[in-house]
Amino acid sequence: MKECECGCGELIAPINTKGKTSRFVSGHNFKGKSNPKWLGGEYINGKGYLKVLAPNHPYRDSHGHVLKHRLVMEKHLGRYLVPEEHIHHKDNNRLNNDISNLELTDRSKHSKITASTNPQCQKQDFSDRKCSINPSHKTDRNNRNGQLHWLLHPVTKEGFVCINCYKKIKRKLKSNQ
Repeated sequence: MKECECGCGELIAPINTKGKTSRFVSGHNFKGKSNPKWLGGEYINGKGYLKVLAPNHPYRDSHGHVLKHRLVMEKHLGRYLVPEEHIHHKDNNRLNNDISNLELTDRSKHSKITASTNPQCQKQDFSDRKCSINPSHKTDRNNRNGQLHWLLHPVTKEGFVCINCYKKIKRKLKSNQ
């Protein structure tokens, strides 16, 4: 038996099942820096935040990554952040992790700051919106935010329809199938 050459310390047979000299446990030659797709342990997640490999961090995810802005704030404060602490990007650029752009907040305050400064989070005024099928229709149903419930036209994908017309179109489409 000999040690895997990746440095993991696992023991392997010196000769593999194909009769060739073994160097790595299966797959270990493509882990970390030896993988051709290695990006230095950093990637941008689906929400647009930079994640960094930090396998010894107490709040790492299941793959050993932590949000970069949290690491920057932790280094600045000299302590780990607890999950209840949130970081606000002042310029709303999730990739700008300069300490001067970061503000430590709690969840409630962060939600209020984001809603007031980020145009994507601000409520839109739909009071003048009309149903594209029947302009006299007005929806009386509200969504969770207290706004009128308008849906994209299910067939044309252009214009909005009230909830009642949307349901009629969906029923008609279902019966034609």
